[in-house]
Amino acid sequence: MIEIRKMTVIDAAIASTILQTSIAELCEDDHHNDPDLVSQWLGNKTQSDIAAWIGDPKAELFVAMIQGMSAGVGGFIKNGTITLNYVAPAHRFCGVSHALLDHMERRLCVLGVKEAKLTSTKTAHRFYLGAGWLDVRRARTGRAVSGFPMKKLLAPRGTHP
Repeated sequence: MIEIRKMTVIDAAIASTILQTSIAELCEDDHHNDPDLVSQWLGNKTQSDIAAWIGDPKAELFVAMIQGMSAGVGGFIKNGTITLNYVAPAHRFCGVSHALLDHMERRLCVLGVKEAKLTSTKTAHRFYLGAGWLDVRRARTGRAVSGFPMKKLLAPRGTHP
């Protein structure tokens, strides 16, 4: 069973590790193992960066746990922009990204957000399409890799976290 909980500063180190290994090992379609691109992408994924994000009142960050182990991280800005949804390589294809995304969508609904947005990697693009997200326009070049701007209308459902 996957448990989602709010991230604390204590989680910053493991969250940084999950982000870095997920990007380096699972996002090859995006960075093509180019060391410069990987380095650029990981540039703001340090423990201190994550600790600062946790302290930002405009953001919420989450950790996905499986049997007491950190398995993924997610986060959003309260304006409705999902900024993080990464899974630890050892927990890929275990439903972690789905659980995080569902949790974040529900939480955004609680906050009154009607339409969420994100920029997907090439690696995750099909995943988001399958979760009901829609492309807004063609992929655009970002800081390190290209991204697919996407949106989704959020509708309240069941109980909320």
